[in-house]
Amino acid sequence: MSRSTDVDLATVTLEGIDDGETTVDVTLDRIEDDSGTSISPEIIPTSLTVKPENWADETDSDNWTDEDGSSNWSGELEFDGDTYTPMDLNGDGLHRDITGNGEVASHDVIVFFETMDDPLITGNVEKFDFAGTGTIGFADVMALFESL
Repeated sequence: MSRSTDVDLATVTLEGIDDGETTVDVTLDRIEDDSGTSISPEIIPTSLTVKPENWADETDSDNWTDEDGSSNWSGELEFDGDTYTPMDLNGDGLHRDITGNGEVASHDVIVFFETMDDPLITGNVEKFDFAGTGTIGFADVMALFESL
């Protein structure tokens, strides 16, 4: 009879009440195999992070949207020696103001074209998918240009 060795023995579901982070410790009083022999499973420590309901990105604690739809996301792009923080100016979730200067202009199209392979953009497709294709590509550059 074959026995499995990597078996999940329990799943614990926790619900946060307030924003914050804490350590989660699990202890066992007793655990046995099918024959009643005591076993010592590996316990993997973890932490619990509670984020606002409108959380948008798992990697950036400043990445969320206010209830009114305005963005509080703070990703940065590096291009040609400058740093840019793309912005959603109208609350629709799309960050057309690539340079973060408060307006959408031709320089935004240029910076987007030159940085569309940046992990900030490829990891946040929903913020830069101007063509609505579900991916980032030249169609998004054209859609941004046409929005000028």
